Amino acid sequence: MIRTNSFILACLLIAMTAITMAQQLPNGPYVAKYGDNVTLELVMCKPGTFTIGSPENELGRYPDEIQREITFEKPFWIGKTEVSQQQWDAIMAAPNSPNSAWFYDPNLPIENISWFDADEFCRQLTAIERKAKKIPENALFRLPTEAEWEYACRAGTTTAFNNGKNFAIKDPRKCPELNDIAVFRNNSGGKNGRFNKTHPVGKKAPNAWGIHDMHGNVHEWCHDDYYRYNPEDLDKSKKRTKKEEPPPEPSVKIVRKIYRGGSFLSQPVHCRAAFRGAADQGLRSREIGFRIVLVTQP
Repeated sequence: MIRTNSFILACLLIAMTAITMAQQLPNGPYVAKYGDNVTLELVMCKPGTFTIGSPENELGRYPDEIQREITFEKPFWIGKTEVSQQQWDAIMAAPNSPNSAWFYDPNLPIENISWFDADEFCRQLTAIERKAKKIPENALFRLPTEAEWEYACRAGTTTAFNNGKNFAIKDPRKCPELNDIAVFRNNSGGKNGRFNKTHPVGKKAPNAWGIHDMHGNVHEWCHDDYYRYNPEDLDKSKKRTKKEEPPPEPSVKIVRKIYRGGSFLSQPVHCRAAFRGAADQGLRSREIGFRIVLVTQP
């Protein structure tokens, strides 16, 4: 009887260990596969400190890009690319949430979706991955905060663009520095710049952390409500320790949400790492898509 009980206990311990290991987040990329052709890959962003915003002498700078130091005390994972249409269809079960993209192609970024639509994608993905025991119960997918977004975009750089470059000429409409890393107004069209459109995700050069399309292609929804930073806000925030706490649950009230990164129609100045855009959370635009983050909560 003692041997039998010991054997059962050992089996339970092995099973519990296996479940724990299966739910442990990787110390590196997070990869999820759906069917034969659809893969979601997220890049790990290690803990660290960076300066959000832009210096006062940056060409094209806006007043709400005030610099301040942000510290991340634990890692998070961010989408290697913007969410594509085939990824959207795989998670959202196409008949229930039909693809409403303006430019239709499985490899193009999903766009023409509201902040609520993007948030629902994250909730569906969280439910799928938890059910499959791929993530622990305290982990979830959501839209990035703008601090997370800019930290991942910069990847250690302090320049206007994440390839370590600023505007080489004093004209924010012309920017050859962006051609290799971004789809934007100057290179997203056909002959003579006509018929601008989105391009397939992941085709432009990545930043130093291996993340693509942080500049251009589509603006990317962030979790945060928009507000203009001012000295009073900053003074109050300095009295708090800036830890990346879980964002609040979305509200039914109409608010403006942050979007980042620039789009295929954007001038170079609006593709800068520090640029902050905002729109009503119910807006659907061919210029706005999103990428996801995976985070753990206390």
